[in-house]
Formats: sequence, structure tokens, C-alpha cells
Amino acid sequence: MVPFAYVADVETSLAFYSHLGFLATHIEQGPDGRIEWAWAQSAAPAMDGHSAAVMFGRSSEPIVSGAQGVFFYMHCDNVVALRSHLLEIGLRDGGVRVGSAGATREPNMVFALVHPRYMPAGEFHIHDPDGYSILVGQPS
Repeated sequence: MVPFAYVADVETSLAFYSHLGFLATHIEQGPDGRIEWAWAQSAAPAMDGHSAAVMFGRSSEPIVSGAQGVFFYMHCDNVVALRSHLLEIGLRDGGVRVGSAGATREPNMVFALVHPRYMPAGEFHIHDPDGYSILVGQPS
């Protein structure tokens, strides 16, 4: 299964997800020259040996960041380095994430590293430009 996310601007999403290791491999432009749809794939293979992928489509409706009904979970080899990189490129530090129903999802934010029992090497949350929540964990 490949997730498909409607976004306000596909180019902005592709730029954001490139910092997470995803590169656009297919794009479709509309009559106005803007990207309508894109397939992005991870450069590194996922845990099962295959690349991870995500599709983006330009939404015809305004994006309501607090109304995103899904979140994405990804693994990486070094959560400390990835979090530091995201802060260096300009994502805002959200501190400790407080998750609750109806909580505001401010875009372009990265939260503190935590070490839950199921992911002792650590994981952290990111909010992308459209308010989608991405949880990044480092398997031991």
C-alpha cells in the first residue's frame, strides 16, 4: 500500500520530504505548469529491502492542518542526526509534543526525541507543511 496525501502545493511537499530521503520519481503537471501529482520514493531501502513511497496530489480544497486523519511512521538509522538536520534546515523546535484531540498542528515543526518502551533507540514527531504528522523511529 502506498499512501496518497492531498497537499496545498506538491512542489513544497516534495522539497520537504526530500529532507527525509524521498525523491520525486514521477510527476504530472497541470495546464498551469504546476505539479498536480507526484510519486516520491526513498533512496534507501526500507526494512523489508524495498523502497518506501508516498504520492502527493494538489488539493482542490484548502488544507486544514488540524483535520489530517492519518499520520505516517518511518524508520531511520539515526534519529538524533535526522532531528538535528531538520532543525538546521529551518524546522522549528516544538519541544515536547503534547498530543491530544484537536491539538494544533503547526507546519514545519520537529519535536523532542523520546524513548518509548517499544522504540528504545528513540523516536520523534514532525509536522509537515500541510500539518501531516510523521513519527520517525530508530529500530534497535
